[in-house]
Amino acid sequence: MIVIILLFLLFLFLISLLFKKKEPTKKYKNSTEILGEIGEYQIAQILNTLPREYQVFNDIYLSNNDMTTQIDHIVVSIYGIFVIETKNYKGQIYGNNNSEYWTENFYGKAYKFYNPIKQNHSHIKALQKLLRIPFDTFISIIVFSNNATLKCDSLENIIYSFELKEFIKGYKKPIFNVDDVKKISAKLLQYNINSEDIKEVHIKNVQQKVFQKEVLISKKICPKCRGKLVERKGQYGNFLGCSNYPKCKFTSK
Repeated sequence: MIVIILLFLLFLFLISLLFKKKEPTKKYKNSTEILGEIGEYQIAQILNTLPREYQVFNDIYLSNNDMTTQIDHIVVSIYGIFVIETKNYKGQIYGNNNSEYWTENFYGKAYKFYNPIKQNHSHIKALQKLLRIPFDTFISIIVFSNNATLKCDSLENIIYSFELKEFIKGYKKPIFNVDDVKKISAKLLQYNINSEDIKEVHIKNVQQKVFQKEVLISKKICPKCRGKLVERKGQYGNFLGCSNYPKCKFTSK
């Protein structure tokens, strides 16, 4: 009798395990994602101290033709639309306008990251297409942590975070009126997709795009114009450059 009872209790226990509701797997963020979010938060705090005439948008997600674009910060004003890419790095930063990747040298270790100038250029192109306004009304800004040391060979707007507010306020020539600012801001709110699902889709799209680009480079095919990649010598060593230069200025280490 005792054996039967024990078997019955064991049966009930196994049934309870079988039908127990599984808890959703918790997604943990890696250190790069955490540092990125900290950097974006710090820049958002700086932008929030701008005068009320500046309309600030943080962490914007746009969708267009099955592609997604994530923009760290957008500031809409009568002086133009400031599109800001934040990089919360602490090492020495090397790069130029045309290189595919930049380098962070931190305690003797080198880490590659995609050229932020090109990255922000694609953000502006996406915004231009959605908002249908001239490209030259956008101002690209790449902001690095105050702890970084910039050694970039670039004429673009590459600045430290402590310079950001005054840099924006340095633009004093109006190109929009107040109504324009309201309409542009309303469109940004309309196009922005605020959901966790779009963030996951965006990450997958970026990963797929990077993979496809690396495959082409491994075959010595230019991912930009599909020309042939040839080895060249530069100031910082050998690199791959597009055979269609100067029409195509794609390079890769």
